[in-house]
Amino acid sequence: MTAPLSQELKRWLSPLPEGGERTALQLKRPESGGPIAGILASRKSESTLAGNSRLFKDIQREMLSRGGISVVFAPEDVSGAGVDGIVYLPGQDAWYLVAAPLPDIIYNRVPFRKSEQTGGFRKAAEFFRTRKIPFFNPCFLEKFECYTVLKQDAGLTPYLPDTILIDSGPELGSFLMKHKDLYVKPNSSSKGKGILRVWMNNEGIILVKDLNGQTRHSDFAHFWNSWKSVFEEQAHIAQEAVYAATPDGQRNDFRILAHGQAGNYKVTGIGIRQAAEDDITTHIPNGGRLIPYEHYRTAAHDEFIQEAVKKAGDALSRGTGWFGEFSMDAGYAENGRYVIYEINSKPMKFDEENIEAERIRRLADILFEKADY
Repeated sequence: MTAPLSQELKRWLSPLPEGGERTALQLKRPESGGPIAGILASRKSESTLAGNSRLFKDIQREMLSRGGISVVFAPEDVSGAGVDGIVYLPGQDAWYLVAAPLPDIIYNRVPFRKSEQTGGFRKAAEFFRTRKIPFFNPCFLEKFECYTVLKQDAGLTPYLPDTILIDSGPELGSFLMKHKDLYVKPNSSSKGKGILRVWMNNEGIILVKDLNGQTRHSDFAHFWNSWKSVFEEQAHIAQEAVYAATPDGQRNDFRILAHGQAGNYKVTGIGIRQAAEDDITTHIPNGGRLIPYEHYRTAAHDEFIQEAVKKAGDALSRGTGWFGEFSMDAGYAENGRYVIYEINSKPMKFDEENIEAERIRRLADILFEKADY
């Protein structure tokens, strides 16, 4: 049974007759108002969707405050006439099934890489393209693909650590001999999952550190035989290790959030993530610490971050489709070099509340702008 609707929501929603209908509400276009924003998620079961519900709720509150509305749906729920999805009603703090017209813009928040590889997702993305419905953040980024795209911009090349996609033992062995110290990462992972530090000491012994500890290998052949099955099971990249310049000797990374508006990419917020002592990742679930950017802020850092965001956003959108939002992990190295470690096309929640609040405002700006409202 659908709860009574507020006067504002009655402009958008009307109850459907009860009696076994899959949908409880009809979403309609009022004579005046903002856009219908579609948020693409994944189907978890026949009756539930998977995705970042906290983000979806925050977007809905902002959309409604500006006179628009958002609907969340899965690729399988698209038809020529519209979409079947769910809307969040803040007044009831509840989700309701809806039948909706085709949205004015699509924000891709499909949460799983494997979901983007399905025929259903590809069919929906092509449907929106042919209907000329703006579709932003077209896909997850694989690490080596991202490196290749960014490297095509000469202005970004100095910021990129030397990187290879691991194809064979001899190739990785030569790369290790060249740099002596590497980070090895799954090509399609995030949040520091599966990351290794691999380095060679002066005696030629190979040391490997992961989140569980450290191992020693007498030579490269021993290392390769021990890890070969891991690299063959899932594609990995190897990246030269570049260490942050910090007075306390711990790794500090810039965690940067960026959005594209009015044809330009701008910084939405910056935080510092500090690794635990002698650790290999700055991700907070793995022991990293959150530090305000103001503690390390300089004019040079600001200049690098603004330039890197603009150039990276332009490069990604040229190479893979338009990105309205991305996050970047970057650092300032001991030799004074700035470096871009990774870019994430589906940023998770920022722990800094002010950054997350600004993020929601920027996303709503994009949804209204690209929907031509």
